Amino acid sequence: MEQQNTAKEKILKKVRKALLEPTENPYNNADFESELFENKEELDICFAQMFSENKGYFIYCQDPKDFTLQLHNLIQQEGWDKIKIMDDDLQNLFEKTGFDNYELVTESNSSLANLSLCEGLIARTGSIIISSKQKESNAFHYQTQNLLFVASVKHITSNIELAIEQIKEKYSGMPENLSIISGVDQLKNHFKDEGPGLFGPKAIYLFLIDK
Repeated sequence: MEQQNTAKEKILKKVRKALLEPTENPYNNADFESELFENKEELDICFAQMFSENKGYFIYCQDPKDFTLQLHNLIQQEGWDKIKIMDDDLQNLFEKTGFDNYELVTESNSSLANLSLCEGLIARTGSIIISSKQKESNAFHYQTQNLLFVASVKHITSNIELAIEQIKEKYSGMPENLSIISGVDQLKNHFKDEGPGLFGPKAIYLFLIDK
């Protein structure tokens, strides 16, 4: 815990330093090889800590094969039949790794577990970013009892500003809609009295692939 706190403080100090040195165009001057991005492990630790504090379940994976193995273990542990996905890239990954406990869907119906890609991860707040550019619909993210995400370390940025710039570069412009998920409590507020598990997730999982 002390090591995690130390890493977090280092990241926050670098963020404060960057904010004290504004530029006309922050993105043109962002250095993805040094400063905040010099040590990805610091961002990994910070995100994992904050995501867990948001009552999310963080699962570290060494590579795609390890991801499918840990996903299989989770499915067995929770007693789910299959998980639902919408993205073709996930289907291709599963076919390459021999994982078959999934169902490719085109409609968003209520389910026990849905797996989705994401647009970014914010280390400072432990938040997940999704957008209207993704194949998964809003209903897909909310009409499930367990919402699962998979991302790689390249998705992690220290703050929302850098995350947005990264998304803009990916799509050569801003998606029509961005949503930031910061834990189950946020979803409880969104669904008011109904609460997650009835019309929204009761649990959020994040699989982070290192390679």
